Amino acid sequence: MKNQEFILVGSIIGTHGLKGFVKVRSFLEFPENIFKFNEYLINKQIFGKLSLKFVKKSYFISELIGVNNVEEANDLIQKDIFIKRASLPKEKKNEIYLLDLINYSVKLESGENLGKVIKFYDFGAGSI
Repeated sequence: MKNQEFILVGSIIGTHGLKGFVKVRSFLEFPENIFKFNEYLINKQIFGKLSLKFVKKSYFISELIGVNNVEEANDLIQKDIFIKRASLPKEKKNEIYLLDLINYSVKLESGENLGKVIKFYDFGAGSI
């Protein structure tokens, strides 16, 4: 899966106000890092900037450049936010992105095949 061009980093869970602000849930280890990228793919459209307006509970109120009113924002509700893989920081020595472990075989120390990594979940205390 190393060749995957786009990576899921969050989703739009609702709208806020009449100016077209959106509620964003980040899936990143450091959620605020979702605002550090230059290009976002949402609903098959490229957006150049996602900016933080303020934090609310477990999500961000954000402005997406190119979305100017609540009607445009409504079209993005329940849509995933992707970034280009090339915009991620390069891995340091002995580091790997969890995404790169998908489809790897999992074996016991005895050599018995346990299965394949298909997905990761994060419930707040760490990835499973």
